[in-house]
Amino acid sequence: MTSTAIRLIARQPLPTFFLPAAAFQALDEATRGARGASLAVAPCGPEEATVLATWLDMALHDPGAEADRAELLRGCPSFFVGDGALELIAWLHRSGGFHVEGVRRLTPVPSAN
Repeated sequence: MTSTAIRLIARQPLPTFFLPAAAFQALDEATRGARGASLAVAPCGPEEATVLATWLDMALHDPGAEADRAELLRGCPSFFVGDGALELIAWLHRSGGFHVEGVRRLTPVPSAN
C-alpha cells in the first residue's frame, strides 16, 4: 500500500471514510476468506456493507469472537479499540455499499518461461 490512509467511497451521498492502511489491511485479511476477494478489488454492495458492519461490530464486542478480534487488533489496535471502529460501523450501515481507493493494485509479472 502506498499511502497511510485508504479511502472508502460510499454509493450514498456520504463523506469519504478515511481508514488507516493498517486497519484496512487487517479488515481485508480478516474478511477475505468469507468474501473470496479483497475489498480493494471487488466493491461491496448494499447488503454486503451491512453484513460487514454487523460482522465488525460482533467481532469487536461479542464474547466468543476473540479470534477475529485478536486478528483485527493485531493489525491496527489504535483504530479498532478507539472510536474509529464505531464510526466505520455506522458509516458502513449508511453507505449503501462502497468501493475502495488508495490501495496499490498488484500487476502480474510475465513469466520468464
